Amino acid sequence: MIEATTLLSPADGKELDQALRKVWCLGANVIVGWRALPSGIQLLYLPGHALAEVAKAHPDLLEIHRQVTSDEQFAALIESGCLSTDLSLSFELPEAAAIDELLRHYTITHCRCRAVALFDIVSFSLFSRFQQVAQLNMLTHYINLAASHCQHVGMPIDLSISTTGDGFYAWNRNEGLAADLALYHTTMLALAYNAAARQLAETESQPKLRCGIHFGSHYEYYQAFGGRPDFSGFIVGDVTIDLARQVSAALANQLLIGSHTRHLSDAERIWIDRIGGRNVDTPTFVALAQHGVGKLIGIPLPGGEITGAKAYLTGQQPSANEFSIKKYCVTDKHGLEHRCFNAKFNVRRALGDDIFVGLLDKELDAFDATHLEPEDIWVRFG
Repeated sequence: MIEATTLLSPADGKELDQALRKVWCLGANVIVGWRALPSGIQLLYLPGHALAEVAKAHPDLLEIHRQVTSDEQFAALIESGCLSTDLSLSFELPEAAAIDELLRHYTITHCRCRAVALFDIVSFSLFSRFQQVAQLNMLTHYINLAASHCQHVGMPIDLSISTTGDGFYAWNRNEGLAADLALYHTTMLALAYNAAARQLAETESQPKLRCGIHFGSHYEYYQAFGGRPDFSGFIVGDVTIDLARQVSAALANQLLIGSHTRHLSDAERIWIDRIGGRNVDTPTFVALAQHGVGKLIGIPLPGGEITGAKAYLTGQQPSANEFSIKKYCVTDKHGLEHRCFNAKFNVRRALGDDIFVGLLDKELDAFDATHLEPEDIWVRFG
């Protein structure tokens, strides 16, 4: 059974889960909407083969909020080809967010903008199968450990990962700028754990990584296994494609962050007031991440707990009162261009040497990307 939200009792969650599973029919149908009935719930659904065509006419069909709030909206969905069914339930429905959260396991959900990280093990295919399994296991441990610590200090991280074969995509199931910053800190902490372990013992069980973070749209779905959806979701879309192409050009130990500007919604007023505008580009995002690294202080690492950290994008500093942030372009095999920044994350430990995640500019001679000098960002002060 899919785990119910805290707003549903275990018995109620099981009853609703079984009702949804019948309509879902082993993944043959996709649930696209719902509305409350006096004694249950009315579901709108589509056969999987019809989803793409109907979604063209209803671009918001796959948004996370699925409650149908008007008769006009319901009629439009039925006219477009959606089917409906009424389900009787023995309990009163909880608030809409709880229903939407449970429904996401029985549908496909579109996200307009989310940060996604890609951990890629360098030279993975050259290792024995046993070594590959050991490296994937250690990488999973570092990611989970980082997420656990970030969650413990109050970051809104609800981590999901899916394998790429030689690494993992990782994303935060929570949405919004605060959630993306939490994923960034989780990613940096996981890389720090890996780097610290390699300092202690550079064995073939400790993976050498290259990593990227990018922002953009994607779809989330759950596959059917043995009569129910898998507990782990999968994502596919623009952000994963762009991220994979960027990281494919990265060097061992390199950290890339994609160039992206997100538009904040009215629901994120706290961030709009903080930055004085609605647009958050990648340099602004990293600056916000640096502002939040204080939450990592005190988290244990091999060699001593964290006493400080610095996150930044690399560039030149020709004088004491100015520096640049270099922008790069990775051109993939299809001739498509993917803009990104080279990033660093340095961690100071109480009892050991500093940990350095990422590469400096002087180490990028073999980086298969073009420096877009006219697009560099210059910062002057003093």
